[in-house]
Amino acid sequence: MKFDYGAMRLHEINALKGDLFTTGGAVLDEDEVEYDEEEILDKSSARVIDLILPIIVLIAICVTALYYIGQSGGLSFADAFGNTDATVGLPWGGLVALVGIIIYFVCRRLISIKEAMECIPKGFIAMVPAILILTFALTLKNVTNGLGANIFVRAVMANAEGLQSFLPAIIFVVACFIAFSTGTSWG
Repeated sequence: MKFDYGAMRLHEINALKGDLFTTGGAVLDEDEVEYDEEEILDKSSARVIDLILPIIVLIAICVTALYYIGQSGGLSFADAFGNTDATVGLPWGGLVALVGIIIYFVCRRLISIKEAMECIPKGFIAMVPAILILTFALTLKNVTNGLGANIFVRAVMANAEGLQSFLPAIIFVVACFIAFSTGTSWG
């Protein structure tokens, strides 16, 4: 709505000039600010497709990589996904998509090669929490499988003959406990 005041006005003006990281600073008066908003906005040649295309490319390449890795000897499309290894397919899909999008942005002259290379470590740092969560979940799944948790739960539930009328509720509670304990809904 172009209705900014105080500190938000300072940050909005700086953002229009390309400075997205200013923190603090004095609040500007209306008279102190001299900028042509249309001139600043016209300098950028970015479009909405530059935001949407990387996501579409990432999804398409990851699905293709998962299919390619799962495909072995005439499997159907669904069976190939059942046979795939996501820990191999998704990183390859992400890497190929990253290279393709960098080439696209450099060719469109939205960023330089140097800026693109500076963004890679920053993006990786931003993804560290998600990578750690997935790593811990995979580790927990492997430990749970190694301990034979499925055999234990099956044996405990087989001895619950007196609770037949409450079986759906018991299964629900056990499933909730397993999902919470192992960090997976599919456990």
